[in-house]
Amino acid sequence: MLPSGLVAEYISLKYKTLTLRVCYAEFLHILRAIRRKRFKNGRLDGKRENMRLALVGFGVVGRSFAGLLQLKAAELANKSGLMPKVVCVIDNRSYSQDSNGLDLGKVLSRKNRSGSVGLPKKGLSSSEIIRNTEADVLIETTQTNFKTGEPGFSHIKAAFQSKMSVVTANKGPLAVAFQSLTELARPFSLSLTASAF
Repeated sequence: MLPSGLVAEYISLKYKTLTLRVCYAEFLHILRAIRRKRFKNGRLDGKRENMRLALVGFGVVGRSFAGLLQLKAAELANKSGLMPKVVCVIDNRSYSQDSNGLDLGKVLSRKNRSGSVGLPKKGLSSSEIIRNTEADVLIETTQTNFKTGEPGFSHIKAAFQSKMSVVTANKGPLAVAFQSLTELARPFSLSLTASAF
């Protein structure tokens, strides 16, 4: 029989792996929706456009998503005509931003080495950083709080106010305020997708 600590760690890893897979699948759903809007006739004609992404929450799921995105970016661009470009990464203490696109390898390395993704927030909230980021999609992978929905609720709200679609692995905001979030998204024809298992 395995020690209980090892079993708990195994279950946690399996849950995080499943969360990552579902989050990535939801991301592909939004990618297809953006493609339909940008390429109305359905034809790519060799054309490629950038799809700017912001990531908030850079724990296990967020970092794994970034690594998967690095591996799949060229394939996604070839299939969809949209080149995913991460323009902002936010963790609980720091953020990194570049409108031309961040080098995810460097951001991941910095996070693993120092525990931060870039500059200290210095009084800025993650929501303020999101509102000051020009992106098409927010990938929200912060911890879940089923009582308040925070900080995910504020992140999703800031994204919608900035006309970003949202993929979230965080069910807290949806449990607390799904209707108000969908009402915020509706006027801008934005998407809100979440892992649902």
